[in-house]
Amino acid sequence: MGEMTVSNQDEVITDARSDVQAFAMIYDFYFHRVYNYVRYRVRNADTTNELASRIFERVLTKMWSYKTERGSFSSWLFTIAHNIVMDYFREQKRCPSCSLEEMPERVVGHASIEDSLIRKETRIELLQALGQLSDREQNIVALKFWSGLTNRQIAELTGLSESHVGVLLYRAMKRLRNILVGEGGEEK
Repeated sequence: MGEMTVSNQDEVITDARSDVQAFAMIYDFYFHRVYNYVRYRVRNADTTNELASRIFERVLTKMWSYKTERGSFSSWLFTIAHNIVMDYFREQKRCPSCSLEEMPERVVGHASIEDSLIRKETRIELLQALGQLSDREQNIVALKFWSGLTNRQIAELTGLSESHVGVLLYRAMKRLRNILVGEGGEEK
């Protein structure tokens, strides 16, 4: 069967209801987006691994319930991911804002020590600024930039209109810029 692509996605999803190899293709196609979303929300590697496992276990056991006429598969998948993350927070009875220093870099590259230190400092400042956004804004930013969803997919997932998602993202980015730039108009 090969690998899953946008053009064969519907076929793979249908096959995944009875074929483990087809489900493995779905897992490979979506894992990094789901993992990045969960990691941004809980900011702990062990917890992220546990929740990502729960998410794909739930997807596997609920594949029969996915209906294409109700929305895209990615929206269905990220609804499951969002619900499992929220269940985790309810179980823990704690705020989703964990230690910002635990958040890893999203992309690992080869750079000098100086570049790495500058990136780490910038990342910490950005995560602290993100922590000042509302939970709703943090969730939408995570779906957009950590999971790579489109505004349309985020709208399907959240029940908002696509234009409302765009406005929320614009406002969140403007708030982040204001937080990071500071009062004097110069970047920190």
